[in-house]
Amino acid sequence: MPEQQDVQAPQPMDEWLLKLLACPACPQHYPLSYDAAKSVLVCHCGRYAFPVGSDGIPNLLVTDDKIINSDADPSKCPPPQGGN
Repeated sequence: MPEQQDVQAPQPMDEWLLKLLACPACPQHYPLSYDAAKSVLVCHCGRYAFPVGSDGIPNLLVTDDKIINSDADPSKCPPPQGGN
């Protein structure tokens, strides 16, 4: 019988951590929002997404980002509500 692997459910993103994080890929360093269904952090501009591991730790390396909307231009994105 094959060994059963212990697969963890994705951990929720802590709100306090989410408030501290900023997009490392866009020049404006916009805030990130958590998409739990896809386990990614999405930049406010809508262009970049960063994976979040099953341990809840985000990978914010620019080399590992995914461009989810190549038409999104961070320089033309209105600032987020709340002054971030």
